Amino acid sequence: MTTSADGPRSAAPPSTPGTDRSNPALTVEVTRADVVESAHVVSAVHVDASGAVVQYWGEPDRPIFPRSALKPVQALPLVTSGAADRFGLTPTELALATASHSAAPAHVAAVRDWLVRIGLDETHLECGPALPFGIAESHAHLAAGGRATRITNCCSGKHAGFLTLAVHMGWPTAGYIHAEHPVQQAVADAIATATDFPGGLPSGLPSGLSRDADTVGIDGCGIPAPAMALRTLAVALASLVARTGADAAATRIVDAMVAQPWFVAGDERTDTAIMQAANGALVAKIGAEGVAVSASRSDGSALAVKAHDGARRAADAAWVALLSGPAGSDLAPEAPVRTDAHATLAALRGPGAIQACDGRPAGDLRVRFGAG
Repeated sequence: MTTSADGPRSAAPPSTPGTDRSNPALTVEVTRADVVESAHVVSAVHVDASGAVVQYWGEPDRPIFPRSALKPVQALPLVTSGAADRFGLTPTELALATASHSAAPAHVAAVRDWLVRIGLDETHLECGPALPFGIAESHAHLAAGGRATRITNCCSGKHAGFLTLAVHMGWPTAGYIHAEHPVQQAVADAIATATDFPGGLPSGLPSGLSRDADTVGIDGCGIPAPAMALRTLAVALASLVARTGADAAATRIVDAMVAQPWFVAGDERTDTAIMQAANGALVAKIGAEGVAVSASRSDGSALAVKAHDGARRAADAAWVALLSGPAGSDLAPEAPVRTDAHATLAALRGPGAIQACDGRPAGDLRVRFGAG
């Protein structure tokens, strides 16, 4: 982790009177020949198991759309309704319900088999057609004569979960992506419960914004996408992890993600690599437009990150740097973990992170803490 001359600043415990837990936003610099070619601004917030802010960088109340980072919470009704039990969903399928998968052949086959089990097929998916999210997977798909399909959409697992809930409850399967459909009403209730966790903001939004049509957008896969403060996203995942053990649904979702991290994303994907490198100590999920969130299974704390310009490389670099330093030490390199996971994370920042098309190192990706 590269830092400014001052290095990362750790916050005092939140119970300390008068403690300033704020820090300037992180800067992720892209260099070429030791010249800063580009720079990204990243906000982040670290909350404890109660949802109270421990430390933040930049704007913790910045309004964001969590997008796919909310999938672990959106998957809860699949379990609480009894649908997962009725159809015998495995940890692989529950992980896929939270996934932004790369659409590798095993991802696609697992979603297809799941749909068959509930008596449906990919024509029932309303996520819209898309090429595989993974670069290598997309190239292989196109080379084999493939095209954009609904089942290769990175959200097809989540949508299979929505369809499973609809079938189980006897609701119409058509139109399940719309806000007025019972599936999305159940999802909205799960999000409301998670974001009302003690320590979170009452509405989940910064002061001056209310929960209405103006703050609920449409996600890339067509479902409602609620806006919330960055720290509310951290609170939502802290809430999910805090409920494990006492809450069977939360336990099954979190356990499935850490047991099957490859099905949450795929090869050379940051959230998969974080969960592999943490050896089960962290649950992690990305969201579109430079959003990421993770939570520690040991202490229940959570970290949410947002690159202001939506850059994935900036969000991921800052995320890993924070997890390796001031926001935890669950990614300790001496841990008995898969070396390919650490290789994926190492490639996100540091010397050689920027490469030429022929694979030669061309520049660095540096995470700077503070203004300098």
